[in-house]
Amino acid sequence: MNNEYAIKIKDLYFAYNGNEILKGLNLNVPVGELFGIIGPNGSGKSTVLKILTRLLRSYSGRVEILGRSLDSYKHMELARKIAIVPQEFILDFDFSVEEVIEFGRNPHMKRFQTPSKDDRQTIEEAIETTHLGDLRGRPITALSGGEKQRVILAQALAQKPELLLLDEPTTHLDVAFQIEIMEIIKQLNAKANITVLAVLHDLNLASQFLNSIALMDSGSIRNCGSVGEVLTRENIERVFGIDVKVSRNPHTGKIWITPLSAGFFPENKKKNIRVHLICGGGSGTDLMIDMYGYGFSLSVGVLNALDSDFETAISLGIPIVDEEPFSPISDEKYACNLEMIDRADIVLLADVIFGPGNLKNLQSALAAVGRGKRTVIICSTDITKKDFTRGAAEQIYEELKKSGATIFDNKQECMNYLLSIDDRPN
Repeated sequence: MNNEYAIKIKDLYFAYNGNEILKGLNLNVPVGELFGIIGPNGSGKSTVLKILTRLLRSYSGRVEILGRSLDSYKHMELARKIAIVPQEFILDFDFSVEEVIEFGRNPHMKRFQTPSKDDRQTIEEAIETTHLGDLRGRPITALSGGEKQRVILAQALAQKPELLLLDEPTTHLDVAFQIEIMEIIKQLNAKANITVLAVLHDLNLASQFLNSIALMDSGSIRNCGSVGEVLTRENIERVFGIDVKVSRNPHTGKIWITPLSAGFFPENKKKNIRVHLICGGGSGTDLMIDMYGYGFSLSVGVLNALDSDFETAISLGIPIVDEEPFSPISDEKYACNLEMIDRADIVLLADVIFGPGNLKNLQSALAAVGRGKRTVIICSTDITKKDFTRGAAEQIYEELKKSGATIFDNKQECMNYLLSIDDRPN
């Protein structure tokens, strides 16, 4: 293909019920690029994807896909060029994993046609790429959130698209599944030269896996370029309204963003209490910042070395038990975590999503109760919505409740409780 750009957008305007969502947006995505759009909620990121897939049509401006006007494509023709992985996927019928992936071949098949030999090969390639061989016969309704997202990605790959659109594909997934999904996408981009446009809400995930980024705000592009050019402290503060520290991840060399809360070091409220924090996936960053500012002695574990909470702990100089990237928590690291728990006055379990890779962190919280440690839990939603372990995490949560752990609905209630505790003697 000789087209220089997979996507060209010029002077794009879109309004919904009189509310202007996109305001003269301009964006070029080169062919073969691994490109992302980031920005605050309501900035118009997902609206751009809906226009590219023609879910929204009443826009003004020019949109080109692979060198042609978007309006010039017939429906099935566009479906052979573009595939999308949505933020959420709901399918109430018990189709098997393989059947769901097979739906991706529909744009290439005539009505009522059965899959050809080439179709079957494409489906097998999609299953192999997304590591779904062991799940191919299982009903889609029986899968965890991360497994379902891999199935939808496989369905998109079965379309054999030239352009892959991702609408916050890692939302609600634990950190292990987030990294797995993004690794698959990065490999596809490199090996199959598929152009990728991903809308992401996690700045650190974007910086780890994307080549170029567009920063959106109030319906237009504020900055566009390489990760280093866009993810600066000034740009992030201006668009997101938060103060951050921009540094380099010591394991990957990639840019890493650490939010810094207002009133970072409150006066006259220093606490002589040691807290061991069990967190992950960004659930511990605000807690670490607040407790550090109030003078709590902190330790953290176990965290994957690519986790955003890991970088926060490193930035603040907090002792940490870390695990290798992409690895589940080992018995050795679990034992180190228990050693830190033994030295703590309080064990705090943040509002974490649990998958097979970090389940031992939840087990360590239960072990803390058994060791007589005061154990505090933040749980803002029903545990079943955060459990991607086929019920194992839910069972441990129930044991924690019965064992007398103190549970709070949100971070602020938990912080108020911690600040009310008398300091231990010096």
